[in-house]
Parts: sequence; structure tokens; C-alpha cells
Amino acid sequence: MKRLFLLLLLPAWPARAAETAAQAATAGGDPLSAGYLLKLILGLLLVLAMIFLFAWAARKMRLTPAGQQGMIRVLSAISVGQRDRIALIQVGEEQILVGLSPGRMQTLHTLRQPLSVETTETEEQGRFADRLQQFMKQGRD
Repeated sequence: MKRLFLLLLLPAWPARAAETAAQAATAGGDPLSAGYLLKLILGLLLVLAMIFLFAWAARKMRLTPAGQQGMIRVLSAISVGQRDRIALIQVGEEQILVGLSPGRMQTLHTLRQPLSVETTETEEQGRFADRLQQFMKQGRD
């Protein structure tokens, strides 16, 4: 029954779509008018505000990793295959070398003496920023 009803309405849809498009063209007015541009700018600002609001909410609810300041930290990780990694994890004062693969995590070694990790996250970001600046300068030349 529903299919029959939809089949009866099917021929009317293109006519209704053309009528709606014609109304939108006449009601929209000149695209360079002040009212139209104001509506456009306000709409864009609303969308940007919503993006920032959702990003702020996600950060407040800790849906994004804002840093590793807890008891468990990943000190270093390296990819050893397409989907496999080896990571050095610090839990309190103990450091553990683990193998990570999809659906599996295995302890490879527990370090008796913790390794010293000289670079911090801010230093890594600083190095990236320096490299980015160099790359941008090369693009200008």
C-alpha cells in the first residue's frame, strides 16, 4: 500500500521541485544586496561558533587527548609494520616495553633501570614549528 502511494506521488515531485526553485529564485532577491550578504555572514558566523562550541565541549569532557599527565604515559612509540607498533610505557617509576597490534597487547620487556627521556612534548612541538617555518620560507623563495 505504501509503495502504491509513493508511486502515485512520484510524478508530482519534479513539478514541486521546479516550483520551489522558482519561488526561491524570486524570494532570494539580489545576491549582492546588503540583506542577503548580512544573512550569509551571520550564517557563516553561526556555523563557526558551533564548531568552536563543540570543540570546547569535547575538550571539557576530555573526548580529545589534551596531554599525558596521568599515572600512565607513552614515552616513545615506533611503527614496526603496517598495523604493529612497539611502545615504551611508563607506569609510576616502572617502564615497560610493549608490542601493540590490532586486538592484542603483549609485554616484551620490563626495564630494571628506567631510561631517561630528554625530549618533552613541548620540545617536539617546537622542533615541528621550526621545520614548518623552514618549509614555508623555502616555498617563498
